[in-house]
Amino acid sequence: MIYEYAIDPDLILHWASNQRDYAEFINAFGVGTTRIPSIIQKFQKWRSSILRSSGDLEFTEIDKMRLDELISAINDSPYIRRRNAKYDGNDTWYENIIKENDNNIRFDFIFINDKEKESNITEYTFSQDDIYDKEISGNIWNHPTQKLVPRTIKDMNEALENLLRLSNHIIFIDPYLGKKFSKNNKCKLLTQLINNALDKSVSNEQVNIEILFSISRCNDDVAILFRTHNLKYF
Repeated sequence: MIYEYAIDPDLILHWASNQRDYAEFINAFGVGTTRIPSIIQKFQKWRSSILRSSGDLEFTEIDKMRLDELISAINDSPYIRRRNAKYDGNDTWYENIIKENDNNIRFDFIFINDKEKESNITEYTFSQDDIYDKEISGNIWNHPTQKLVPRTIKDMNEALENLLRLSNHIIFIDPYLGKKFSKNNKCKLLTQLINNALDKSVSNEQVNIEILFSISRCNDDVAILFRTHNLKYF
């Protein structure tokens, strides 16, 4: 499914310095993948910090070109800019990430360049070596793109939770919001999905939800739901 990844800037520098890693990770995020990169700074500050760090390394012109391509690939992909996240320049990137975890919904995965250099390593903090470890890579990197979900509110809610909380524009399509809407599980499911999208969102962008349905089938219960959440409908 979809997972939120905090990526250590030092790890991106490492990818740029190695052709094998660059080829592996240049298309690792965004549309068509199961991985969404997440940052807790404004993108320009995040980019500038990486470029400054690269000046301390013996980068070749090819390395610099790879680095530009990696940064552009993340910028061009859907990425999460965490809402109200605070970044303390006196702390390391990892220390700031851990603080954000303590104050908000945690990242699904944190990838750092060298686990031995950091303290407070969590169970969901990994290094690049872990990605290449076949015994664990399937759980942390190579996720299935499809999933068979039992048709229960609990299972469907859990399966869609990450997709909804990481999305800025969500469209629900259901032509059968009928007069029994408030009395069936469809109402409970839709309400929980909307709550996931609004209450658990970590994105700095405003969440826009639209519902497409047959207006002729609408009743007062549906209208109340829309007004409560300030939703658009067509």
